[in-house]
Amino acid sequence: MQMPTASEADAPAVLRVVPLFGGEAATAMLSFGQSYARYAVGTSAGSVCLEDTSHCFYPGSQINALQVSADGLEIYSGSSNGRICRMFVADMTVGGSCYSQPGNIPTNNVLSLVLQGRDRIASSSTNGILAVWNLNLTVFTNQEPLLVFHTSNNHMRMVISRDQTYYYTSGTAGEIQAYSVDSRPTAVRRMKQSRICQAGKCTTDSVQYHSHDEVAMPPCLQTLPLRSLSLQGARIDGMGPRPPYSLRRVNLSGSSLADWRSMRSGWWSIPSVIDVTHTGGYVTIPILHGEAMRLVTDSNCKKTAAVKEHDLSFCILRSYQTEGQLCAENFNSHDMTREALAANVEGTPLPILTRILVDPEYFQAWLCDCPSGRHGHNGSHCVECPVNFFCPSAGRGNVALNFDPLPCPPNSGTTKTGSKNISDCVCLPGFYDSGIGGPKACQQCPAGTAANNYGQTECQECNFGYRTYSSSDQRSSLCYPDLYGLAFVGVLQLAMIQLVWICWRHFGGLLINDVSQQNGRWIVSACGRRILWIFPWLPNIYHVRFSRTGNPGLDHPQEPIRAIAIPGIGQRFAILEPGENPQSNREFNRGGYLRRSTTNLLEEGEVCSFSSLDTSKGRLYIQCPAVLISGRLIPSGVAFLLLSFLAWPLLMQARERRTWLLAGLGFTSVIATIVIAIASLSAPRPAIQANLSNFRSLLPKPQKVPRGAARALEVESISNLLVQFQFFIGNRNMYYVSTNILLPITEPLALSFAEMVGPKQTKYFVSHYWGTPFEHAMHSVVKHAQLAEGRRWKHAPYWICSFSNNQWDIEEELGSGDLAQSSFYLALTDPRTCATVMLLDEEAKALSRAWCLFEVLQTCLLSQRIPTFQGLLLCTPSGVLNKDDGQSGGSVSIDTAIAVAQTLKNLRLEEAAATNPADKEMIDALVERYPGKHEAMNRFVRAQIRNALRLIKEKHNETFVKLLMELERSETGPLGQTAFAGGIPSMQWKPGTTPDIDAASASAPSVRRSPWGWGSMGASASVAEESSGDSDSEESDSDGETMATALTASRSF
Repeated sequence: MQMPTASEADAPAVLRVVPLFGGEAATAMLSFGQSYARYAVGTSAGSVCLEDTSHCFYPGSQINALQVSADGLEIYSGSSNGRICRMFVADMTVGGSCYSQPGNIPTNNVLSLVLQGRDRIASSSTNGILAVWNLNLTVFTNQEPLLVFHTSNNHMRMVISRDQTYYYTSGTAGEIQAYSVDSRPTAVRRMKQSRICQAGKCTTDSVQYHSHDEVAMPPCLQTLPLRSLSLQGARIDGMGPRPPYSLRRVNLSGSSLADWRSMRSGWWSIPSVIDVTHTGGYVTIPILHGEAMRLVTDSNCKKTAAVKEHDLSFCILRSYQTEGQLCAENFNSHDMTREALAANVEGTPLPILTRILVDPEYFQAWLCDCPSGRHGHNGSHCVECPVNFFCPSAGRGNVALNFDPLPCPPNSGTTKTGSKNISDCVCLPGFYDSGIGGPKACQQCPAGTAANNYGQTECQECNFGYRTYSSSDQRSSLCYPDLYGLAFVGVLQLAMIQLVWICWRHFGGLLINDVSQQNGRWIVSACGRRILWIFPWLPNIYHVRFSRTGNPGLDHPQEPIRAIAIPGIGQRFAILEPGENPQSNREFNRGGYLRRSTTNLLEEGEVCSFSSLDTSKGRLYIQCPAVLISGRLIPSGVAFLLLSFLAWPLLMQARERRTWLLAGLGFTSVIATIVIAIASLSAPRPAIQANLSNFRSLLPKPQKVPRGAARALEVESISNLLVQFQFFIGNRNMYYVSTNILLPITEPLALSFAEMVGPKQTKYFVSHYWGTPFEHAMHSVVKHAQLAEGRRWKHAPYWICSFSNNQWDIEEELGSGDLAQSSFYLALTDPRTCATVMLLDEEAKALSRAWCLFEVLQTCLLSQRIPTFQGLLLCTPSGVLNKDDGQSGGSVSIDTAIAVAQTLKNLRLEEAAATNPADKEMIDALVERYPGKHEAMNRFVRAQIRNALRLIKEKHNETFVKLLMELERSETGPLGQTAFAGGIPSMQWKPGTTPDIDAASASAPSVRRSPWGWGSMGASASVAEESSGDSDSEESDSDGETMATALTASRSF
């Protein structure tokens, strides 16, 4: 085994890995707490995070240094953006506060931090500055350092001695420099050795110098713990940029100051009182330096009162004024916030307000005047000038000009408050400045013209939509909305809505909810409420037109269709038959046209002269002028005429009638069209639409497959469709189902219905007539599936043309003229197709269609070519005619079998029809090539029904004989006698007596009730009973005779 190298063996093992947020680089690290088990990390992205709590603070920029307080509750960071920030360990999410290292970015990049006791922290930066900060200040922002050491030792890094006496620094100077930590005693010693203290009186917290000599303040002044500074009568060369933070009172009375600007903002915010009385004007206070500097505000010293000059901001703090009192008595700096000024120095809060004492004789009374744009008594409680007044600038001497606001000249005013000069006054609306007669000589506009805005120099005519009044007052010079024109547009809008509604009904029609046959009459039900007015004394007969119903009898009628409106809930019409012409609705109802009984209709021999008109979609169009009487409250035509007549006089009173007319017609037409369009979108929809939407939502994901045998569908899918639309389908046929249900369901994807519900491989091919009631046909399919598949009948796959063909591409489904490529042929001739299931009704209409003839031909060929092919199965709702279902007695109705046989005994397939004549010719040509042609097809079908009758005969004959024998046994008494054979005996008895049943039995004739009907069977029944043990041939003959009798008698069941 290879031994590790020395470097590998000595390499320390990594015990723990803590990933930093976002992959940031660690630039500073600090451990603290008991056993130094906790640590904080500063990153290059400016975040400081605690490792054990994952809480972070974001001072910004790169973190170069970290320090922690002695109690471990606070962490301090130094960043490359020059900020020294304090964070709370208990909750890093609470925002901390920061110092700003002296200097500008990036030279004030903080490189190191050192804590000095509990109340100070020192920082060093790239620019060679060492600053000391007071940690007792609650808010750091904008605070000045207690000490600042300016050195040439750039890129300074620093530590503190163990006894915390000296700061040791290193940097670009190439040497280590030491600075005294506690410089206050040094500053005090230097101050006491200065000229001020030698000539005056100095203590630890105060300095007094009363002399007329020139004096320069020592630079160590700001580091002293002074609370009072008195320099009375002195000529001060320089006050220094900042006062001590502990300073509370400054007395400069009788002194002169060479340059007040050197005092900076600290002098005007930290001391409580500055006494500059008796200075003879030598001390110039910035706030009183000229009119442009003078500001007056309320006691809150609003931000808008700030005036900038030489980076200073000041404002006057007002208070209640008395006569002879200086209004500018109190003075405050605006630069510093309350939080900044409320910090503690040596445990004493700093003041917020500096009181400046000045000489009133040098500041005249006009200074107490409110500023321009405001007014008030003696400069106190100044308020803004109101509208239509102006407040000029301050006066001269003892005169106050804005004691009260001054009004603007006649017919002029202002558009806002706080106007300062008369030039702010402009002519009021309705007047114009003619420039004659002095400034602001505003004159009223002549009649018919107007000045709508302030400060107009000429009058103009009103714009469109406005007008002047004819009165002689000021309103005649102003433009007001043309109410007549607006009223005209409003009425015209209502009339236009009626007109568009009429056109919409004429061209857009009514949505059809349903067309169905009720009591022998076709009734049209439209969506929504009734909109046609029905007058009982009028016929209310309309010429109507149908569109997009999918029913050729409605969309393309041979004769014009007339309909009569039916009163009641909803909008309904009864389609009139040709020649029917009721004189009125009353006569129509009285004549019983809507209430003809079904019995009478059947006796007349026909229910309706129309072919099937069933549909649940499309539109009904009412032809003009009948549509004019449509409407909800009043007929639309009448409403349109009334509104049009009402709009005309309004237009005549309007100004610029032509423009109103053209604009009104265009505008109202667009709005009316939009209103009617929105109303039509929210109108009720046909009831079947909800079922269609619900059914689509339940469908699985569609599967597109090639046409032919792969597009069968299960019986369960057909049953689901029938259940979902049972209410709409009723007794309707496949034409209705295809047009109103299948096509809307498959329209979005243009696929076949089988592909929408899940296509399967064909097992049974269905041949059917679309005119057969859909429910009847589907029951036939279900019955065959139950007999053929047993318990799995729901999953039996059937190919049905209406479901399996893509009805959006019929041309391709029919093979584009090649029958061998049609989907019918491909599905029927598929090797996995077992049989052709023909759905029959009593009239066998399926065999009257050309495509069914084609399917019979192919079935005949397949039966000859494929031995396992089950051939043509004739199916009805009661069972399969020509196939033994394995049940005793069979399940096929004898009536149905006989009715089908009666229809097919004269079968002529050559007379089969097709919707498309070209299909008929193509199929006939194909049959002509078959041996025997049409006659062979006829024989094939007749053979199928003959076999079906023979099978039914055999099944029912056996059943009848068995039942007959059981009935014979049940009629034999305990002594071998037959009781009540011919019927119920006639017995008469008296109350209180018991009838003699035995006597009645003896007197009854010895006859038996025939199983085919009431009466005597005669000798044939006895022969049948006695010959039950004869030979097979005799039994077969007897069975044949009995079956013939049964087939005839069963028609009476």
